[in-house]
Amino acid sequence: RLVLQPWELSDATALARLTQDEGFVEFSTFSPMDIDQAAAFLEARLPLCQSGFGIWAVWHHDQIIGNVQLLKQTLDDSQETLPELGYRLQKTSWGQGFASEAASALRDYATNTLQCNPIHAFIDLNNHRSQSVARKLGFLEGPTARFKGSDIRVWSYSLAV
Repeated sequence: RLVLQPWELSDATALARLTQDEGFVEFSTFSPMDIDQAAAFLEARLPLCQSGFGIWAVWHHDQIIGNVQLLKQTLDDSQETLPELGYRLQKTSWGQGFASEAASALRDYATNTLQCNPIHAFIDLNNHRSQSVARKLGFLEGPTARFKGSDIRVWSYSLAV
């Protein structure tokens, strides 16, 4: 049902539209953006898209409904870089299985193609929807930590070896 496609600078208008959606920005480390801010946001993040890591627009039919990412992230109190899977959708796309579908595809890509084991999801302590998605995808609840100034819980997924 979904297509995951790498974000491009030309998608700044779509990203700006998404950031106006209360569901998309809920529990986010960024605020709503105009087109110029969205372009700058993408421009800063696209260089992080190397060696298979990246940020992907989630397409349903002819519209971008969200974002998934697999990036190397560092917790506020650590020097260790961890592969982190993130997902967010516009509110009208909630409750339809899209987050699970997109995140599952990225989880499988990370573990099978990139050989990342384990992978992590940094989820706000109050984000029960994302916690439910992580649980459904086989992530296990881990310790609390701080990420970009916010309290989160580190969820982890590992392939049995």
